Amino acid sequence: MAALFIGSGTTASLAAPSAAADAETPYYTVVSHPDFLNSDIGDLSGSPAFHPGDLNGINDAYAKGLATVLDQMQAENPDSLLVAGDLVEGHWGQDVEGSGIFGPVDTPEYKRQAIRNAGTLYYEQWLRRFTDRGLDVYPAVGDHDIGDNPWRGSADADFKRSAMDVYKDTWAQAFTRRDGQFVYDDHPPAGAHQATAYAVRLAPEIQLVTVDDFKRTATDVERTVDGEQLAWLDGVLSRAEADGVDWIIVQGHVPVLGPVRARHSSRLSLAGGAASAFWRVLADHHVDLYLDGEVHDTTAVRRNGVTQISHGGLFYKGESSYLVGHFYPDHLDIEIHDPVSQPVTSTGTLWATTDKRPPDNILYTGENTVVGAMSLTPDNQVLDQTGMLAPYTISTQLAGAPHSRTLTNGGTWAATSDNVGAEFEFRVRDAKGSTSFGSARTTAWSARSRYSARVYDGHSTCAQARSRVPGTELQSAWTPWRCVTAPYDGKVLVRRTGKLVQGTAVDYYRGTRSLPATVGTVLAGPRVHASVQDVAIRLRVGPRAGKLALSVGGRRLATLDLRRPASALRWFTVSTGPASGRLSLRTVAPGKVWVDAIAVEHTH
Repeated sequence: MAALFIGSGTTASLAAPSAAADAETPYYTVVSHPDFLNSDIGDLSGSPAFHPGDLNGINDAYAKGLATVLDQMQAENPDSLLVAGDLVEGHWGQDVEGSGIFGPVDTPEYKRQAIRNAGTLYYEQWLRRFTDRGLDVYPAVGDHDIGDNPWRGSADADFKRSAMDVYKDTWAQAFTRRDGQFVYDDHPPAGAHQATAYAVRLAPEIQLVTVDDFKRTATDVERTVDGEQLAWLDGVLSRAEADGVDWIIVQGHVPVLGPVRARHSSRLSLAGGAASAFWRVLADHHVDLYLDGEVHDTTAVRRNGVTQISHGGLFYKGESSYLVGHFYPDHLDIEIHDPVSQPVTSTGTLWATTDKRPPDNILYTGENTVVGAMSLTPDNQVLDQTGMLAPYTISTQLAGAPHSRTLTNGGTWAATSDNVGAEFEFRVRDAKGSTSFGSARTTAWSARSRYSARVYDGHSTCAQARSRVPGTELQSAWTPWRCVTAPYDGKVLVRRTGKLVQGTAVDYYRGTRSLPATVGTVLAGPRVHASVQDVAIRLRVGPRAGKLALSVGGRRLATLDLRRPASALRWFTVSTGPASGRLSLRTVAPGKVWVDAIAVEHTH
């Protein structure tokens, strides 16, 4: 079964798809544009306080932009249009200019009346933009429709929280409970969300449910769906399943799952995420889609068989974005459309109750780009995901060879991410000579994608990196380590470490350290296990090099005579037999030599 959650118990259309339905023609089309308009755009000239020449809440540029975007959505021939919250800016009960457009705001009661007046004007004009085109629209409550967050921490925030019932009642009078009569028969029978949550059977095969995911408490506003609203939701979904409905869609304003992309957003989300009782109810009833807004960007996340699509965008920033869903007898095709806008010069703003105002110019070209697509089946299977609807992931790459040497006593690690705007974190560790690497240290997250370090003579420094998208849970895995060694002799090479293809493991002494000519000086190397067959040692010797004694576990295995070297760079291979323990090199005859690498080969 599939499920679409956003609407009312009223059946909006009774045309069921027939078995012989044209597979190339959708039997139902939905357009969804959360956060439309997320701004107070409306004509104020009808207010007694408005005077000719006053700044208005709309102008020709906005009227043309609205017509362009609405034309594009209408061109999809939608049977229903969904808006998952944030219809307005909602900073009401304020008047920074003292204009009196919505009445006085001197007392709490005046502020509440100003909220009612503002909501009545903006919501009536908002709704008329759809009804004048014959479009059926199903909205949800967003945070801006209840004054915008925060709702605690200041006198203004506390007032907004106290006035939530006024905000919601004003919203309901415009959309769900007009003149005291419920528009949709199916709604919570009681409780704070009775007039702001509803369900509607858009077609015999499509159930839509709209939830209100904002709950006022004594000290804040929580993002949750619980209590009477959750019990009602459970009942709606049970009935849809019992009726054999193919598609169930649930609409709410805030995301439940993460990580999701975000632009110009406070990134509100539902408490508890996938562990919340709300999400468990959706999963238990095999809901197909949860549609949300808030983040003004597009991400598809799937969990427990339910697909969440966060989408929408800010019209006044030229970022309108909407979802188109075409329902076929055996699948649902979803696309994300971005109306194309162009940068324009603004010389002022539109009027608003506060100083947060949209610019006075905007330009949508009338063109449209599809930026993501996916297909679902009625049994909750994903057939395809591309573009912005492909799985949201992040990866990190670290430039350079796994091992290299530095002649400048400095190393730089450059990381790149496949997500623009990513932050980076580096993990670093050091070793001196043949000693073990010390504990790793980690840098703070930063937009800087490069890490530089001083690498002292005879030392090795290794680093790895990962990236994340700020403000989300999206974080990449660590890259492999990349090591840089500073040899005493800048002409020697540092050998690469790793696994041999033939199934043998090789340990290397990565550091380089000068071995003084003094007789008795000891250089400690790596530990040799009984499985080792051979040890290879790379040396750079001078014209008066001496002798080195090679021992494993205190057992002397060979003496390396360097007094007449065949070349300045030499490899010596010594069979270790059954010996085990720490490898060491002791100067037994005076002379100068540099140890560049020790390779210990294990057999399995």
